[in-house]
Amino acid sequence: MTKLKACIYVRTSKLSQDYERQISDLKGYCEKKDFEIVSIISEKVSGL
Repeated sequence: MTKLKACIYVRTSKLSQDYERQISDLKGYCEKKDFEIVSIISEKVSGL
């Protein structure tokens, strides 16, 4: 059976924040669901 493909998208609202925890949590979710991660997209966006 072919694995479903997934993209991970994470962002923070402040430049000083880190998104590594978000990536880690989402990778774990994908592993549990047997998804193939094809891309990880991350953004740091100012809340102003």
